[in-house]
Amino acid sequence: WFDFESGGVPLYSVPLVRVFHEFMLGTLIGTLYINHRPLLISLRPWILAIFVAFVSITYALYVPLALIVPTAFFLLIAFLTVDDSWFTKLLKLKWLIVLGEISYSTYMVHYFVRDVFKAVFAKSSFAMDAVPLVASFFVVLALSFILYRWVELPAQSFLRNLRISGRKTVSSL
Repeated sequence: WFDFESGGVPLYSVPLVRVFHEFMLGTLIGTLYINHRPLLISLRPWILAIFVAFVSITYALYVPLALIVPTAFFLLIAFLTVDDSWFTKLLKLKWLIVLGEISYSTYMVHYFVRDVFKAVFAKSSFAMDAVPLVASFFVVLALSFILYRWVELPAQSFLRNLRISGRKTVSSL
């Protein structure tokens, strides 16, 4: 995994490997929440304990953040999906739910916007003025809303209808 001695590239720094890992963790969370919510509820204290232990141990061992963050967030999301604390009630605020709804669209558009803004406004590969940086956040938000409303929702509806019509066709045989 980590070939620091010979100067090789850690496997986890390869974007495809990292994204695949994050995708699999997200899929696992969704499946657990949808199909095994009672199990998540019963394991809630253990999930929190594993989260704290995992973050503490990996941080102490100097494991790269690119590996720690997705796994830690997986555990944290698994805990928060079944928790009833004041914090999860806070997360149910309407504007936070909307941000959650557009998160996939944000994920899809943010790299493009970042690259365009860097190409146009960046002084160097690491420096950009505050105004273009803040503007890029607003552009990402606006494009996320547009993509969510005009692409993601219609696609979800189409796939839902396709699945429902497919079930009717199969059951009518």
